[in-house]
Amino acid sequence: MRLFLLPVNSRNTLIYAQRLNKQLTAEQTRIEKLSARANGIWQRWESNDKGWQKRVTTWGNGLFARIPYQEWGLKSVPPLSARRKEDEIQSAEKVEVLFPGKVLPVQQVPDVLRKLAVERQNFHRQRMIWTIVGMPFTIPFALVPVVPNLPFLYLVFRSYSHWKALAGARHIAYLLDNRLVEYSQSALLQKIYDIKDLPKDLIKSIKGSLTKKEDSDTEAEAFTQAVQDEPAPADGTEPVGPQSVLITEGTGHLVSLCFGIPQVDSEIARAIEQVKKQVTEGNKTSNQDQKDEKEKKS
Repeated sequence: MRLFLLPVNSRNTLIYAQRLNKQLTAEQTRIEKLSARANGIWQRWESNDKGWQKRVTTWGNGLFARIPYQEWGLKSVPPLSARRKEDEIQSAEKVEVLFPGKVLPVQQVPDVLRKLAVERQNFHRQRMIWTIVGMPFTIPFALVPVVPNLPFLYLVFRSYSHWKALAGARHIAYLLDNRLVEYSQSALLQKIYDIKDLPKDLIKSIKGSLTKKEDSDTEAEAFTQAVQDEPAPADGTEPVGPQSVLITEGTGHLVSLCFGIPQVDSEIARAIEQVKKQVTEGNKTSNQDQKDEKEKKS
């Protein structure tokens, strides 16, 4: 496993874990198998052109989009099972943490990682408990014919989601406490951040490659070389404020392809959308406060 710290702006960072070993199928728990089965059912429902199943997935995807990107990122970190804990201690192999060094200074990385691991543990623990408490209250919905008990299924999903995020946060905290992390400034990742706006034809090619079921290593190497050859903008050409978004849709595609993690593409897009919305709402609140203050003075 290796971790990616992807700053969205100077105040928000997405964490994502990439599993490097291929022993996942042998180590899958019963919960993970059920989750994979549920994902397959959901995808089949999404493929329908119409009907209540299609309407359910449309409604559900809207709810999923509102789940904080921090939660999705922590869910990518595998839970710390007893076997995994023993393996990590015995091997003493450190988990690599990749980040863009100019965007996220190395001296800030431990604090950012600790904050992501610790601050959200109480949040996910409390929300998990409340979703479990709410499950019995959804029993009357089971009397509705044909349609499944959607409120109950949603609470089950949210409970599992909070548990998985909590488990991921605990795993990161364990790695930090036992000094099993190794911080690595990625020149390629920094180059992706430096480029910002990519040529449209390159983005189109990247999207086409990401949608293929099998992406060859030569394609990934070709795009990686294209990124390295792309000239970065001169320093100081674009001022960056504390609320400026540092990553774009195009660079999100490149992170996915160059590092071989297509799943992170949607997580980056989700984080960008949510951070932009937070900034917009924050600006509206700030402007309203200033307006109210002026009215009081007048």
